[in-house]
Amino acid sequence: MTTNHELLDMIKKLGIRNFKGVIMKDEFSKLGNPWDTEYGIYNLEDSDETGSHWCCWCHKNNKWFHFCPYGADGPKEYIAYCKNGEIISSTFQIQKFGTSVCGQLCILLIYLLDQDIEFEDAVISML
Repeated sequence: MTTNHELLDMIKKLGIRNFKGVIMKDEFSKLGNPWDTEYGIYNLEDSDETGSHWCCWCHKNNKWFHFCPYGADGPKEYIAYCKNGEIISSTFQIQKFGTSVCGQLCILLIYLLDQDIEFEDAVISML
């Protein structure tokens, strides 16, 4: 699995704007208020665990977008961070089980969104 440091390095090299951070799911409460436009990557485990799977989010044009490479919904911590806003999630399984490309898939999606490609189009392009 890609480390948080490797993910941050990729974000910097790609020049992604409005990146809020790479966090563990129990750290959403530490992020403060959402920005008007923001991207972020989170792990499904808590900060006292080693990490298991990366997912990402986007807040743009007053809409929330969630992406799990396995097609799962976001955890309650993410939903609380969105302050009960409507969340559009991808339900497509992009990542094959037994592979460790979740971080790279999140980076690709964030890059596409930062290039003003619509969420649905960006996800479909990854199929």
